[in-house]
This record gives sequence, C-alpha cells and structure tokens, in this order.
Amino acid sequence: MKTETKFATVQFKGTGNMWPLYTKTDLAKRWNVSLARLNNWEKRHDDFPPRVEGVIAGDLTVYGNVDVQQYERARGGSGSVATHNAAAGNR
Repeated sequence: MKTETKFATVQFKGTGNMWPLYTKTDLAKRWNVSLARLNNWEKRHDDFPPRVEGVIAGDLTVYGNVDVQQYERARGGSGSVATHNAAAGNR
C-alpha cells in the first residue's frame, strides 16, 4: 500500500512581501562586500535589515526582501550600499 505525503503551504502572518529571503552570503554578493564587513554593518547600523524570525533554514540567518530593499533605498540603491557606507565611515 502506497502512502501519500501531503505538504501544507504555510502563510506567515505579517510577512507581507518578504520573499525572496536572503542569507548573509546572498547579501554580501549583492552588495559586493565581504562577510566580515556585512557583519560589522549588522552590528553598527540600527536600520540594518532585521532577521526573519520563525523560518527554519538550518543554521542560516535569513533576511526579507522588503527589509533589504528598504535598507538599500536609504543608501541610494543596491549598487550604492557599499559606497554609501564607506563614505559615511562605516567599513
């Protein structure tokens, strides 16, 4: 007798347009910086994208699309994040 496995799609409340989700490695590549620099920004910037809670992704920390885009807009766009932070003395 074959057992059929069904998967439920879970809609998280309050996540809005959070998808796609980004890992720190994704963000470092997107902003063309090292992981060490990205970790410094996370510690130093009050407006760094918050970690998405309630998503199990192994040991990975994930960040939501809306929050990432908001952080980028505050710094002139995705291609300007590193330039903006460096000009502000945040290496």
